[in-house]
Amino acid sequence: ELSKKIAEEKKLAQQKAEVASQQAARKSVEEACESSEPCRKKKASCERKAKDCADYGLCFEAGNCGTPKNPLLAMELYDKACNAKSDAGCYKLSYSHRYGRGIVEDQTKANSFRNLACELGSAEACYDIGMDAGYGNNGEPRDTARSLNMRKKACDMGNASACDLAAGWIAGGIGTPADKDEAITWARKGCKLEAAYQTCSRGMELGDSWSRKQVAKLCDKDPAVAQRWPKECQAAH
Repeated sequence: ELSKKIAEEKKLAQQKAEVASQQAARKSVEEACESSEPCRKKKASCERKAKDCADYGLCFEAGNCGTPKNPLLAMELYDKACNAKSDAGCYKLSYSHRYGRGIVEDQTKANSFRNLACELGSAEACYDIGMDAGYGNNGEPRDTARSLNMRKKACDMGNASACDLAAGWIAGGIGTPADKDEAITWARKGCKLEAAYQTCSRGMELGDSWSRKQVAKLCDKDPAVAQRWPKECQAAH
């Protein structure tokens, strides 16, 4: 316990030092932005519409707009976008708090902003919540029913992987009574969203003829699929 506490204190001190360093560098980073046309455009867009500040923040997170990286500036811009009800801003802000990027790490705040991002329409945030709730990770209590609901929600928002995972859990009776027909419904939805072997094979595994036909088409269309899953492709035909 003592060694763990010492490690946590060391990590906290390091994060505080990094934030201080980023604060000291912000003027030169902002000046670099003024010299970069892509950065100036994103800045102007942010000034016109606060939700667009999430995209502007990526300049300083990734350093891909002709500017050096500065997680502090990125975090502040994500916060501005989140306050304007940007799901992308809230989602990125949750990562800033999760991993101590531009701010001291805080898992509670990370989860709070991620929940908000999900409510605002971020399929990625809902998907992540579902994954963490399924296994009790990142401060999320293990709750299979909540995990399944989040997977369904992410699927409804267009995340094909979430559809596949929801189908698997429904078929296996995890977080809900087992229901093969409902599982096939979610599996089909994932396949329709993203026609790929990983998303379409779930329905085939559950005995759905429509899904089997989609897998057969994928095997015929892409030699790489047929080479990687030869037995499954043969079964699909």
